[in-house]
Amino acid sequence: MKKYGAYFGVLAIVIAFSTIIVTTHLHSNWFLWTEHALSDLGALGEDYAIVFNLGMTLTGLFGIIFGIGLLKRLEQFISKVGAVLFIVGMGFLILVGLFPIGRPIHTEVSWGFFLTTAVGIAFTGIGETYERNFLGYLSLLILLICVPIAYWTGQMFSGIAIPEIIGSIGFSIFCIAYSAKILSEES
Repeated sequence: MKKYGAYFGVLAIVIAFSTIIVTTHLHSNWFLWTEHALSDLGALGEDYAIVFNLGMTLTGLFGIIFGIGLLKRLEQFISKVGAVLFIVGMGFLILVGLFPIGRPIHTEVSWGFFLTTAVGIAFTGIGETYERNFLGYLSLLILLICVPIAYWTGQMFSGIAIPEIIGSIGFSIFCIAYSAKILSEES
């Protein structure tokens, strides 16, 4: 399962960024990174909203499979708590796709995704540093870089798409790094 989880981690990233690239292109006549949220691409009534929402739902589903594989690999209790929180965060991402802007609870599930996933990465990183695992330090470094930059860009612009993409890049680095590690251990 660990090896399959790693493949799904990479696939989740490919789907997430493909979805964002395609939908921002499809909505290039109005979407501005500095004035909108990524979720605006999937808002009720928007053309091609299904593309964005399905992409987020699949990304969350594949992220859960990755998280299960990661959980099976980790040894420290705090790291395992982190993996469970990451899985919960991916569940929130599925809900982002199922409850787009214009439906109740969209804002809450969106915040749930970003916060729970980030805390999951932090716990995983802390636990992995006990093992002196490079990926633990990398996980914490990702957060130390991405969180302040996302906060700063969130203060600069009226939209939150830039902070969201910064967070997504951080989550992606985490997934790819652990997927590569799992695949190298399974070879």
